[in-house]
Amino acid sequence: MENRNTYTYLPSPCYTHRHTGQGLGISSLFLAILSASPQVGISRDSLTLAIDPEAATLYCRHLTVHKDSDNTTQGVFKSGEKYMVVDAGGGTTDITVNKVEYDESIKELHKASGCDWGGTKIDASFESLLADIVGKDVMEYFTVNNDSDFLDLLNDFEIKKRKISPELNESITFNVPKSLCEAFSKKNPRSKITDVIVNSKYNDHLTWIEHEIRMEAHLVKTLFDDICKQIVDYLNDLFTLVPVLKDVSCILLVGGFAESLMLQSAIKEAFENKTVIIPKEAGLAVLKGAVLFGQKFR
Repeated sequence: MENRNTYTYLPSPCYTHRHTGQGLGISSLFLAILSASPQVGISRDSLTLAIDPEAATLYCRHLTVHKDSDNTTQGVFKSGEKYMVVDAGGGTTDITVNKVEYDESIKELHKASGCDWGGTKIDASFESLLADIVGKDVMEYFTVNNDSDFLDLLNDFEIKKRKISPELNESITFNVPKSLCEAFSKKNPRSKITDVIVNSKYNDHLTWIEHEIRMEAHLVKTLFDDICKQIVDYLNDLFTLVPVLKDVSCILLVGGFAESLMLQSAIKEAFENKTVIIPKEAGLAVLKGAVLFGQKFR
């Protein structure tokens, strides 16, 4: 078999944590991959690492057109243009700022940074809401002893959270595994979930009938509030406090969490004076960019 270079995309954050100043450096990450590559039959000499923001940029620069925040079409990045890459994934949101040089090369203006502001934080907020109702001990018992049902619960939530938008007015129904109700009854033999809800802060905002929870739109949307605010606040700090970033004209939003209508709306509203680019299938932008990276440098 002909020996060919292998270009690898590794979905791991390469950022400096905004609070601790710590993170997994690209050099450390590459060394870790090099050490492991022979174990899966990949020669160290035929391995190249493409980090997420670079891959996303490469993919988006190959698009003939893109949509901006007004849903109009524009060309790809122009020479001399500064832009921010916001890679919002499941576990983290990684942010870099680059400039397109006049020779078409990319210059990094601000090193990768970010935090654990990924889409799974929305899942955690949903779990926290359930724990407020049934109790933390019940949720812990349920997740430990019914892992398959717990995954079904999260999968159902994952599907439905993608449809949640600022314009949502209708209530949303989530399926609840029977085993969660049984866990509650086991831990609280003299109580009923319906009675607990009546005496909770959620009484006017949701109903729990057998194996379904029906939540009002307003309550569902609050699950996104904290994480979207943290991302927007951090971007605003960068634009305000880092002099070289004050004239950044464009935000490139990619990653699985970038497909959230709630996050898209929060960023567009906060930065109305900037062009917000969200490529089609934003969750695949990094992966497709890695493929282009491999084709470019093979």
